[in-house]
Amino acid sequence: MKERQYIWEGKLSLLLDANHKKIDMKKIIRVYFSVIIGFIFFSCQPEDGINGILGLNSLTIFSEVEPGLDCQYGGIRIDVGLDSNANLALEENEIENTKFVCEGIDDPISKETRIVLHNDNGGASGTSGKYINNYPAIIKFNIGNWTNISSIIYTANIKSDNANNNAIVDLYNATNFSVINNSILSTNSTEYVNVISNNLLDFFPESEINIYLRLRSQNTTDDTVWLSNKSELIIRQEN
Repeated sequence: MKERQYIWEGKLSLLLDANHKKIDMKKIIRVYFSVIIGFIFFSCQPEDGINGILGLNSLTIFSEVEPGLDCQYGGIRIDVGLDSNANLALEENEIENTKFVCEGIDDPISKETRIVLHNDNGGASGTSGKYINNYPAIIKFNIGNWTNISSIIYTANIKSDNANNNAIVDLYNATNFSVINNSILSTNSTEYVNVISNNLLDFFPESEINIYLRLRSQNTTDDTVWLSNKSELIIRQEN
């Protein structure tokens, strides 16, 4: 794998080579044209939410993958994890999740759109017991307005104060009052983990809906669960 990395950390975006020098982003992706668009929507927290303290940063690293076992025709590897030593690099022992976006024979991925579901701007918000934090994220989202979608995933940065209690997030269809199937993600980690969903494309209704990001605790105890930094919906389209 070539040692070129694209680092996302809050408001900081750097394209680095192995010597941590800035390079042209076009060199990391030979066949991709990435369009990354952040829509920040008004988000409110319910009265039962708890303001948190600053934590460590979660990093997402994009690296080029040569053709091989992971991707037959090459592609992009996405590593996410907690920057535990705060050096703006994601080391092997810090990687918590890895995903591959592989190219097809005709290199189908042409555009990626990122929609911000929630952003705590370096802080955190939490809840406990039976309470659910609702974050209005996307208003009047209609999958029919997008063409040639190949995948829809989302990410969130969560933790629990108690390893015996899971922090749980999901995408909630506030129009039809139902959780979007397969969108439930959880962790019992007491350090922030960037959880990533599988492809949710087949589970979005073909109609206009309002989408909320929700945070809740597995147990109805006083143990607090937390959501921090940026949560995103990532939509990829083919040529």
